Amino acid sequence: MELFDLGSLSEHDQLVTELTRRAGAIGQFYRAMVDGGLPEDLARKIVLEWARASLRASELPPCGCDCEVCRGEV
Repeated sequence: MELFDLGSLSEHDQLVTELTRRAGAIGQFYRAMVDGGLPEDLARKIVLEWARASLRASELPPCGCDCEVCRGEV
């Protein structure tokens, strides 16, 4: 008999819920740009970069380094 950690299921559900919410927001952002007259290829590039930024781990600073200043410890 296999045992499962129910806490991990809860974390998984929370992650799925958050990613689904973000996907909906990203889709609306794309549709608004295209409906506003922006070429689809440009809207796609903008949305891709926006999606990447929104999925970046919150503990990583935007510059990608790990210094005390960027972590907010100084």
